Amino acid sequence: MEEVKHLPCEIVSEILSRLPIESIMQFKSACKSWFSLIEDPSFVKLQLKRAKSRPHRLILWSNQVRKNWVLLLDRDKEGKDMWKGRDISLEYTFKYEKQDHCLNFIIVGSCNGLLCMVSTFWYGCCSIFYGIFICNPITQECTMLPVGGGCFFNGGDIAEGQIGFGVNSSGKYKVIQIFKKQSFSSDVDDDCGLKGEIITLGESSWREIEIPYQSFYSRDDSWPKRRAIEGMVFMNGVLYCIIQKPTTHEVSDQPIILVFNLDDDKFSTIEFRPSIELPPYYELGLTEIKGSLALHHRLDFYDEPSILRMWLIDINKSKGNQLYHCDHTRVPKMGRNFFVCFDLVGMLSNNLLLYTVEIERGTLLLAHCLEKKQFMRVQIPQAIPSRFQAKSFVPSLVSPIAIACGKTKKDGRYKFQGLHLEVVGYSSLWEFMSSCLLHPTFSPTLSYKSQYLPR
Repeated sequence: MEEVKHLPCEIVSEILSRLPIESIMQFKSACKSWFSLIEDPSFVKLQLKRAKSRPHRLILWSNQVRKNWVLLLDRDKEGKDMWKGRDISLEYTFKYEKQDHCLNFIIVGSCNGLLCMVSTFWYGCCSIFYGIFICNPITQECTMLPVGGGCFFNGGDIAEGQIGFGVNSSGKYKVIQIFKKQSFSSDVDDDCGLKGEIITLGESSWREIEIPYQSFYSRDDSWPKRRAIEGMVFMNGVLYCIIQKPTTHEVSDQPIILVFNLDDDKFSTIEFRPSIELPPYYELGLTEIKGSLALHHRLDFYDEPSILRMWLIDINKSKGNQLYHCDHTRVPKMGRNFFVCFDLVGMLSNNLLLYTVEIERGTLLLAHCLEKKQFMRVQIPQAIPSRFQAKSFVPSLVSPIAIACGKTKKDGRYKFQGLHLEVVGYSSLWEFMSSCLLHPTFSPTLSYKSQYLPR
């Protein structure tokens, strides 16, 4: 019988696609044939399909230290309540011409292993929006989106907003930003309603979209107030966020869900029947739970026993969207601490919900078992900052640069090497920002230099 010296590529592809993402990245260096196989778009799709079928990982990030810190977290199969993680080095740094300044970032979205990050930096006592980045922390690839006309570098205006990131049925990745402006030099809202812009990865500019609604939903008695920038929920080609229903003589301050379809770029809404009544210090949040949209309580302040409720929304256009009561959770006592914020991250495995809890001394991760109605503290062996944020994450090999360039990695292999922002006519970023803040009608000229080196 003739000896088989090499396995067929189809079998090798099936084997490698079932391995953890860390092992796949190591095997890229095994030989040229495996490198080409792993870089192949068909293998990238196969690996992503397998990763989605497994329990999701968790990504933690913090701006508490100067070096932006990211940890990829996974449940340890050997330890019941132990989790294992590994640090991810963000090699892509952003440098200004004459002023080295550390950027903070907020992860506002995750889709197919890609993260949508909003970068900010401090200018005096103000947090200034710098830009939106799409990156893959596994492959260390990143691309920056063009500057929009919304809340970025726009005459010194500041804004609250929602940013959504997702992919439609044809494979086009899109980013939408919905914002409400507030003049930096005035305490009075311009009352122009919500505005929006959208961009498809690979395009050179944003497109304006009309939003026929006035404001986001926010409780007057909630404390602390909502973050200036938050992420929308992506699910099955659709983005969701909570806005305020237009006030009438019959009803006021009622939340509704704004729905944005990435296939036709059109809005619709989901109303709650019956309407949702919130106790004091409660907010509402949206999260994906096992392929369903979940509406849940967000507790913004706590010093006594409380109940958190969650509803699953059946997205059915033919029968109308229905709201179902799903579960309630009794908030556990944490000794002498009181909560500043108690928020749902998502479901990592069957019947296991994950919460982030902000207390006086920092941030905690709590896992809640739906069957046993019990909370357990997530134990992380690595040293982590006292305060952090968390998001559900599916690691993949999807390349944001290949998407932005409209090429596969076989057509042209590029690795992000650095990004330089040149402010034309100004000696430093600080001089540029001073002009923006002092002159509301100032319109700067920006040019971008992206450096890519072939592998």
